Amino acid sequence: YQRRVHGTGFSTLGNKLASQDKEQAELLIETHKQHLEMFRGLYLSLGELAHKKDKRMEEIDRAIQQSHIQQELAAETLNPNAKKYSDAKKELLRVRDDVEEDLNELKEKAQVALNNFTISDQALHEAGIEFIHPTVEQQEQELETKAKMVEYKAIATGHVDALPIKSELQSIKLQLEDTKRTVDAVNRSAASSTLPLLRGPGSISAMSFTQ
Repeated sequence: YQRRVHGTGFSTLGNKLASQDKEQAELLIETHKQHLEMFRGLYLSLGELAHKKDKRMEEIDRAIQQSHIQQELAAETLNPNAKKYSDAKKELLRVRDDVEEDLNELKEKAQVALNNFTISDQALHEAGIEFIHPTVEQQEQELETKAKMVEYKAIATGHVDALPIKSELQSIKLQLEDTKRTVDAVNRSAASSTLPLLRGPGSISAMSFTQ
């Protein structure tokens, strides 16, 4: 009888410990899911800011080139404004350095966040939790932005029907459709989980998808 009591006691203790282990594992997975959402928001925001800084640098580079041409022409013609163009170029170079420093800081922060997410990334995959990695979502956003820029440029220059424009938009369209299929597949498999459904590629415009 005493042996039977001891056996029952050990069995109960074992079941309790197993239950506690299961609860802790579920809690840990929830923590990794929360990390995913925090990382997603941070990474996409940093990517958007970095994109704006990168475009700003392109604008500054064009202004520096224009200022350099003006400076050279002024020097050749003994134009008294030569120093003004030289000073303007120096200021633009200074601003470019500041913007480049900001851009590098944003990239470093994004890389740190990506490195810190590695453990949660692996844990979620091992637990069978499917999700689109935020780096893929960022690529999707960049494709959407690129498509809009190509479209706006085509409209501004009156080259909407130009073959190179149509070809580039078609290439972007195919990449976006491929991303959308991946997102839809993950959403279908994760519909019953606590992870929110992922945002699919947004529509660019009728022009982008009809050319």
